Amino acid sequence: MLIHCSYWDPRADLFSAKSQMRDPDFRISVIADVTCDLNGSIPSTTQYTTIENKFYGYDPIAEKICRSISKNVITVMAIDNLPCELPRDASDGFGKHCLSVCCQHCLARMKMVFRDRATIVKDGKLTERFGYLKDYGCKMK
Repeated sequence: MLIHCSYWDPRADLFSAKSQMRDPDFRISVIADVTCDLNGSIPSTTQYTTIENKFYGYDPIAEKICRSISKNVITVMAIDNLPCELPRDASDGFGKHCLSVCCQHCLARMKMVFRDRATIVKDGKLTERFGYLKDYGCKMK
């Protein structure tokens, strides 16, 4: 398996040539081309895949795309927007977890703040926030 993630410039060498992929010693049977350079450094990346249809087969002998994935076919994943999908998935997962934790903390904090702000008398004395009521002749027992 090859997971290819490096930037490729057309002036740079190819990872492998199509002729190398036909060699019996070429043992890579699955390629995840994250960089997704069509007809770039990975000769089997000749079309994009999608999140819904992640893979296609590449027959290195015929140099053609085939739908069936078999022993003599290289399985290729070349999702062109995968680099955007990964952070989105991570952000969604983190966001959902963070919200569940933060919301619980915030609600608890809000209850405490409202409780403290709404409490007029505590332990038989006016709370600091309502201390001004002493001026109205309120007597505490």
